Amino acid sequence: MQNVFFWVFLVEAFMFLGQIIIVYAWYNVWDKLAYRKILHVTFGMIAGFFGLMAMTMIDAVASYMLTPAEAPVTEVARTFLNQTMIPLNMHRFVGNFSYAGFMIAGWGAFRYLRSTREDDREYYDWMGHWGLIWGFGFLILQPVIGYGYLKGIRESSPEAFDTIMLGDKSWVFLALMTEVAFMSIAATAYFVHKLRFAVKPMPTLHKLAVGSLGFTALFTVLNIIPADANLVPQIGLTFLGGESTKIPLGQMYPWKYIGLIGLMLVGFFVTALYLRATGTGFHWGRASRWSQFALMGCAVAVVLTMITMGYTRETARRVDNDPGYLIYNCITLEQELTPAETCPAGDSLGGGG
Repeated sequence: MQNVFFWVFLVEAFMFLGQIIIVYAWYNVWDKLAYRKILHVTFGMIAGFFGLMAMTMIDAVASYMLTPAEAPVTEVARTFLNQTMIPLNMHRFVGNFSYAGFMIAGWGAFRYLRSTREDDREYYDWMGHWGLIWGFGFLILQPVIGYGYLKGIRESSPEAFDTIMLGDKSWVFLALMTEVAFMSIAATAYFVHKLRFAVKPMPTLHKLAVGSLGFTALFTVLNIIPADANLVPQIGLTFLGGESTKIPLGQMYPWKYIGLIGLMLVGFFVTALYLRATGTGFHWGRASRWSQFALMGCAVAVVLTMITMGYTRETARRVDNDPGYLIYNCITLEQELTPAETCPAGDSLGGGG
C-alpha cells in the first residue's frame, strides 16, 4: 500500500497536519474574531478544505483495497480514480453533513433539557430544529448515492458484494438499515410534533405530516426484513431452517428497492412540508421532552451508523474468509499474493503464483 499510494499518504498526512494547526489557531482566536466575520469564516473554510482533502486521499486507498483498478499500479490516475472512489467519496461527503447536523441537534436537545432560562430554551430549541433539518435533509440523499456505491462494488467485486448483501455478513447491512430507520422515524415524528408550534396554524400540513410518518414506518420496515432465517450465524442466531428458509418481503428485488426509494421520496415530501412551516416561524422553547430525547437518540444512532458503514465496507473484503483479502483478489489477509490472472491490476502488484 505504501508503494502504490506513497504520494497519497504524503498528501493526506500534510492535510491532516494542516487541519490540526488551523483548528487549533481558530480555537485560540475565536473570541478575538467575534467582530471580524470574514476572517472568522475563512478559518473555518480552510479547516474544512484540509479535512475534505484528507478524507479524499484516504478514500482513494480504502476504495482501492475493495475495488482495485483494472490497470497497472503505475497508472496513477487509474489507481486513484478506481471504480468506487467517486461514489465512496460522495457517500462520505454527504454523510458528514448529515452526521454534523444530527450531532448538533442532539447537543441542542441536551442543553435544552438542562436549561432553566427561557431565552436559553428558545435558542437550544432553535438549534435542535436546524440541526435536524441538516441531518435528515442530507440523510435522505444517501439511498441514491449508496445505491451507486453498491452498484460499483457489485460490478467490480461481486463476491464482496454477496458477502455483505447475501452472505454471512448481511446482518451488518440490516443493522445499518435499522439505524437509518430509527433516525427517519424519529426525525419525522419530531417534524409532526413541531408543526403544532408553528406561528401560523397549518392543520392540513400537520395531517399530511402524520400520513408521512406512517409511510416512513412502512418503508423502513421493508428495509430491515432479512432475506432468510439465517440472521446472525456467527452467534447461532438462526431459526426455521436458517438459510434455506427464504422470507419473500426480505428479497432485494423488488422490496428493498421499493423501501429505499419510498423512504427517500417520503423524506423529501415531509422535509418540504416542514420547511414550508419554517418559513412562517415557530414558537420556540415549547418543545416536549420526548422530542428532545428523539433528537439525542438520532445523535447516538448516527454515530453507530458511521461505525457500521465503515465496518460493512471493510468486512466485505473478507469474502467469508475463503480467503479474505487485504486488496480484493490481489493480496490476502495473510499477505499472500494471488495469481496475476485473478488480480485486476495484473502482475503489477507482484502476483504470479
